[in-house]
Amino acid sequence: WRTNLTGLDMANSSKILIIGGTGYIGRHISKASLALGHPTFLLVRETSASNPEKAKLLESFKASGAIIIHVCSLSA
Repeated sequence: WRTNLTGLDMANSSKILIIGGTGYIGRHISKASLALGHPTFLLVRETSASNPEKAKLLESFKASGAIIIHVCSLSA
């Protein structure tokens, strides 16, 4: 199954939410979604920004147009 992606219209693209956008699989899905021009939202832990590798990845995703949503963890 293949789709012709030339001329992909951003207004008609699916909005994509990726939970764990900096994880092992999530980073690849995030890159693919952004490359295809989808409005992409990444749900990531607040602590991801403190990891230098993940912080750099988040910056590259932001530069590509991703919306980053930080989630804080609640501990009892």
